[in-house]
Amino acid sequence: MVFQSSARFKSSRYSRGYIVIILTIFILLITYSSIKIVFDSAMYEYQRVKWKADYVRAHFLAQSGLSTAMEFIKKIKQDQLYQFGILNQMIPFQFPGMDGSGTLTLTEETGKINVNYIINFFDDNENGDVRHMLDRLSEHLNISPDIWDGVEDWIDENNVALPHGYEEVDYSMMEPPRRIKNGRLHSLEELLLIPGFDNWLLYNDRRSKYEKEAYSKDFATEEDLLVQTDEDYILANNLTYYIPEKADVDGRKININSAPYHVILSLSDFMSPDVAQAVVKERIKKGGYFQSINDLQSITQLLLPSSGGGTILDEIKGQLVFKNRIYKVVVEVSSGLQSARIVGIYDTEAAKLIMYLE
Repeated sequence: MVFQSSARFKSSRYSRGYIVIILTIFILLITYSSIKIVFDSAMYEYQRVKWKADYVRAHFLAQSGLSTAMEFIKKIKQDQLYQFGILNQMIPFQFPGMDGSGTLTLTEETGKINVNYIINFFDDNENGDVRHMLDRLSEHLNISPDIWDGVEDWIDENNVALPHGYEEVDYSMMEPPRRIKNGRLHSLEELLLIPGFDNWLLYNDRRSKYEKEAYSKDFATEEDLLVQTDEDYILANNLTYYIPEKADVDGRKININSAPYHVILSLSDFMSPDVAQAVVKERIKKGGYFQSINDLQSITQLLLPSSGGGTILDEIKGQLVFKNRIYKVVVEVSSGLQSARIVGIYDTEAAKLIMYLE
């Protein structure tokens, strides 16, 4: 009897000890889980705040970069922007004492062919001079000139399709259907909505593998590589769509100081590669900048015969300007886990930003 009582007592004691252990472990698990939830929540909140702080810092630093570029434009003489290599170069920068770095790229846009001027502003008809430049550019980059029919139909307000163009009825039958704009482009990416255009056509080097190898640093001189860069063979780098606040109704004016090689080559049917290369080489010798039409008189290749009994220079001089008009500023900044990108378009005659994107 005493033995049975003793056994039941020991069993009861062991059971209570087991329960205490289980309860202790349970309490520890609850405590650990609570601490982990609080810690994870705090870390999440910290990361969220840091993520937000990094974004705000990157955004304001990018705006500072844009303000710096604006000061360059306003206070540095035009010729010095070219001579100091500020234009057409990606300039890296750091923010002393701050967690942030970035790049600033400043380009001048009126040296490119403006696709928005392919249709006249005053009568909704084709601008023949601009169309001919685009046709020549296409031929030099091994692209069919027929694609510009679609661009004309995209911009003009009539509903009559050109031979290789598309109007409202054509877009409605596409898969998926889309609406025609009948207005000016607000980005080069709009071209991708027009049949015939794609990313490869617009943004890739138009040369074949053989052509790239033949014009590599192994076979071309350093001067040749400066005259024709890899970027020159990308269609998008030869085009612009920015319209000044006071639009030039002519639309065919090209800034010879910022014009890429293939745009210069597209100015005239008589502009051969040798002539275009001579123009770019002379521009490089002059620090990247021609002061006036007189600076072009010394380029003997431009004095070769053109149509109508004149010279190539006589033919193209009415198309040329020497003053920067539209600047594009691209600022990209990284700060911690975040980055920001700001694009500003500055019109020198209006003395203000005409476009701001972020």
